[in-house]
Amino acid sequence: MANILLINAGNKTLSLFRSAVETVPHTIQALSFAEADQQASGDSYDIVFIESAINNPSLTEKCGSFQEVFKNAYIVLILPAFDKIAVQKSYLMCDGSIILPAEHEKLRRIIDWYVAADHMRRIEAVKETSNHTIKALATSLIKNKALIISVLLLTMFLGAIIGLFWSEKSVKSLEDPQPQTIKEKILHELRK
Repeated sequence: MANILLINAGNKTLSLFRSAVETVPHTIQALSFAEADQQASGDSYDIVFIESAINNPSLTEKCGSFQEVFKNAYIVLILPAFDKIAVQKSYLMCDGSIILPAEHEKLRRIIDWYVAADHMRRIEAVKETSNHTIKALATSLIKNKALIISVLLLTMFLGAIIGLFWSEKSVKSLEDPQPQTIKEKILHELRK
């Protein structure tokens, strides 16, 4: 069973999710943006759906803040309509998330498949991974300021390179008729 949080969800999206409960058992909670911002911890959620228009100027900031709060959840953007340009921009605006259009006719089927299959396997894999190594590395970095600066500079440099590569990959994935990743599979389904 998956614990799902809907942020800023419209009536149509809420209706679709309630219908999906009949085929895939999971718990659903709906909050506004303001209510979600006040959440002290997001550890109990597996998937967080954020419904927003592509022209929302604070979308990038909200995605970043929600990814900090809901660290163990998979963040998913829901757009009001399916549009290749909007999807491409959202890939870059909210890294690590997939995009589902709120009013797409295949939304329910894709949610059912996604919750029941790929994401639940991801949750189990994350639960089996220990965080001790990461915490030990962070502690050692704090003790060495020079190393911290070097790592930050290297991270920024690598991030810029990866960002350029990923933007090209995102555009290509929208046109690839043979999807490979979870994102590509869902986008491929939406285009059918």
